[in-house]
Amino acid sequence: MLGLKEKSCPLCGNKILDLDLPGDEGALCYACYRKLAAREKQAQEG
Repeated sequence: MLGLKEKSCPLCGNKILDLDLPGDEGALCYACYRKLAAREKQAQEG
C-alpha cells in the first residue's frame, strides 16, 4: 500500500491529505472550504 502524502492548505497552512487528483492544486482544508462557501453564499444572497 502506498503511504499517504500531506500538503498544506494554501489559506491557513493546516496539513491536508494530498489525494494526487487532477485539478487538486488549490485544495483547501475543510475549515477554509466552509468559510469560503459561506462567504460565497452570502455574496449571492445580497
